[in-house]
Amino acid sequence: MNININYKMLGLIVGLGVATSGVYAQQSPSRLPVPQSDNDPTPMAPKVSPEGQKVTSQAGIGGTQSYARAGVLELGGSGSLTFSTGRKEFSLSPSIGWFFMNNWQISAMVSYSTTKVDGADAVNTFRLLAEPSFHVPFSNTLFGFIGLGAGIAHLSGSDVGMAIAPRVGIKTTVGRSGMLTVDLRNTFATNDLIETPRGTLITVDSAFSIGAGYTVLW
Repeated sequence: MNININYKMLGLIVGLGVATSGVYAQQSPSRLPVPQSDNDPTPMAPKVSPEGQKVTSQAGIGGTQSYARAGVLELGGSGSLTFSTGRKEFSLSPSIGWFFMNNWQISAMVSYSTTKVDGADAVNTFRLLAEPSFHVPFSNTLFGFIGLGAGIAHLSGSDVGMAIAPRVGIKTTVGRSGMLTVDLRNTFATNDLIETPRGTLITVDSAFSIGAGYTVLW
């Protein structure tokens, strides 16, 4: 008699356990958080406009301001390799840029480079340039640009001279607020003076470079 009662009790316990598990399995999915998408919208690229404003904020993916819109700050820098006849150069150029109106930017760039000429010691060069540039949006995340930098240049062992650096390239969005830049630049600098019987000649040094840089929008 006792054995039968134990079997009945065991069956009752197992039945209650199965029923409880079924209720929990039906309720547990409702306790999970509702899935949410993190696909933030990309702000629209600005149209060419004379409208200007002061420094803005929240530029980039998920923000309210697109690259090249008036007021956007751009901080970062670039590096480049330069090749010309018998010459190799490596340079680093930190920069800061501000869009004073839609698609128009004014930038300040400091460049420090080391140059190796065949048969001579390495030479260090310092340049300080101001560059206005115009940016053309190909899409909301891809831009082409053209700029003309002008300023001073100093070559170790030479006098301080003038420098002009036309530049063209593309910029594309990387991450939420980063910009990757690839550009071509040709720098003309006057660093040396040559005395001749007819007077003083100013020598112009020309160098072509391919650069890549990364900047962050502010």
